[in-house]
Amino acid sequence: MVGFSVLRQAFSAPILTREREYELARRWIYERDQAAVEELANSHLRLVASVAGKYRRFGLPRNDLMQEGVVGLMQAASRFDPDQGVRFATYAIWWIQASIRAFVARNTSIVHNGSRLNVSRLANERGPDQSLDAPTSADSDMSLEDMLVDDGPTPEETAIEINDRTAWAAWMAEALQTLTEREQRIIRARHLREKSTTLAELGEEFGISKERVRQIEKKALRELRRVLESRDEPVGASRLL
Repeated sequence: MVGFSVLRQAFSAPILTREREYELARRWIYERDQAAVEELANSHLRLVASVAGKYRRFGLPRNDLMQEGVVGLMQAASRFDPDQGVRFATYAIWWIQASIRAFVARNTSIVHNGSRLNVSRLANERGPDQSLDAPTSADSDMSLEDMLVDDGPTPEETAIEINDRTAWAAWMAEALQTLTEREQRIIRARHLREKSTTLAELGEEFGISKERVRQIEKKALRELRRVLESRDEPVGASRLL
């Protein structure tokens, strides 16, 4: 269980320099130095806390979300290749999100179904003039309004979508590692953000023509397609390429 001491450690651990990060990762790869991989992971616990906080809306305990995020962080630390030219935080966030999303998918249905039981009975017991904003009990911060059924996706539909995105995110994180740092930047800016960056803007950033950016993008997409389609599982390339 992740407790207060771990949260305190998350925000007190020093931020690693690129050089130190590189050294620790190589010590793990070539020497299987457990202390090195733990230092690499512990220095990014604040990233886990940040990601876990975004999933608290699902009603799951923060400690559990943190615990699952740490699992993803350790997976990232054990798989990270520093010679690909990307910082560890950029790589690790995919694994942290994937682990937390999988946990949410496994538990969302239970939480939602359980919270919707006997809502009308509970409302009647509290009287006709009871506000929906009032807590359901003295020791709970959940209100009747929180327990009402909405018209959104069912827990099962949510779980399926999260599982699909979890698998895709993890595979994409690994596939991106096969690209150069510039190729990764272009792919993320063009395809992995809500608002796509234009070829002209990227050309200005890198000091090259927008046609050259287009060529690099095309080559990178071709490589990603090759890596993603080499998997046995069907999820992957079609979501981006």
